[in-house]
Amino acid sequence: MRRGTCAWLMSGMLSWAAVATAEEPAPGGAVSASPPGATVSAPLPPLAEFVAAARSKAPATLEAEAVLEQRKAEKEQAILSVLPVFTASASYTRNQYESAVDIPTGGGAVETVVVAPHDQLDAALRLDVFLLDARAFYRIGAADARIDSAALTSSATQREVERAVTLAYYQRVAAEAVERSAERAVTVADENKKVVQARREAEVASDLDLERASAAVDRAKQTLAEARLQRSLATRKLKSLSGKDATGTAPPLAADLGPGVPLSTLEGKEANQPLVKSAKQDVRAAEIQQTSSWLVLVPRVSAFAQERFSNATGFGGEVATWSVGVVAEWRLDPAAIGAARTDAAVTRLAEARYAKLTQDAKDAIEDAWLEVAARREAALAARSEEVAAKKAASVAKSLYEVNKASQLDVILADRDVLSAEVARVQADANLELARANLRLVSEPAEGGP
Repeated sequence: MRRGTCAWLMSGMLSWAAVATAEEPAPGGAVSASPPGATVSAPLPPLAEFVAAARSKAPATLEAEAVLEQRKAEKEQAILSVLPVFTASASYTRNQYESAVDIPTGGGAVETVVVAPHDQLDAALRLDVFLLDARAFYRIGAADARIDSAALTSSATQREVERAVTLAYYQRVAAEAVERSAERAVTVADENKKVVQARREAEVASDLDLERASAAVDRAKQTLAEARLQRSLATRKLKSLSGKDATGTAPPLAADLGPGVPLSTLEGKEANQPLVKSAKQDVRAAEIQQTSSWLVLVPRVSAFAQERFSNATGFGGEVATWSVGVVAEWRLDPAAIGAARTDAAVTRLAEARYAKLTQDAKDAIEDAWLEVAARREAALAARSEEVAAKKAASVAKSLYEVNKASQLDVILADRDVLSAEVARVQADANLELARANLRLVSEPAEGGP
């Protein structure tokens, strides 16, 4: 009996030493996910690389860029509409009867002038130049504003893509951190089972204790399987968004626990948001379009120069003749008044949308700032709970060694350690996401006017 007890004590000391070693974090706060001697995979690329890849791949980005190209083409069309227009025309006419006139020239001579020959050939070259077309020039200004709006909308789309990639990236990093905690939990549960087996052989533990230890191992393995599933899902999601390989060892998830910037420093930052700036350009475009609608009542002045060629020379006898002139066109169309009023309503709608987006952006900044503050407190609390859980687990194991605590107390303490580690990982990930979101809703976007 004494020999069995000594063997159990020696086994227990070696087992608890192995458990303590398994729980010890690597230098710098990171925990190694690979056993000694295992091949270390390449590191996971940084977030910036995934964001850059997603911006060039995301369908929403491609759509926004296509809209921008469309707006540029519309401006080009508006410019081309006020440039000089050159027209060349030619025609052939077969007349049933030839028209001719005999004209006396004096001295009894007669000259026959063909007014309309059987085979009549006509050609004309004409150049029209717009001297005054105020509405057309205003349309160019509206096209400029729409280009700026489309460019800003593209920037806003890229920002949404960055937000989605950032979320997926931290989900990927957090999933791997949870997997590491689950691996340690499996190691702890397995070592605990070995201790219970040794105690059972020394007849100081019951069969129920051994069954509980085995169940704890299975439960830890289930947690590990779920963690690996979440890591695989997060990896696939990140790759789907960016098209970039998302395998590799993720960096340690260490949240910035420092205090955030004062809320007062973020006042007025809503004007930096691409959607707000885009809405402002939409208001400008609508105002220009509204003015353009009223300018339809202003006369349109153009000049022309024409050269005409024809074998139907008439009495002049000249095959080629030219003409120049100025044309003023004024059109009073009641429908133009209706169009102008419609454009006025569009302007009011654009102004209301601009005001709404401005207020939404302002609220988003304040909400993001409050979320950072709340997530920081949650991360600090999670760390305290993790420290307390690890201390409680250590005490439970020490008491169990001297038969002052039950094996169930050890299992529950180990379970609390895993829960605390997972909660701390989630709190860190939420804090980093909150800080990233605050940056996205307050800082100017790349690109755009």
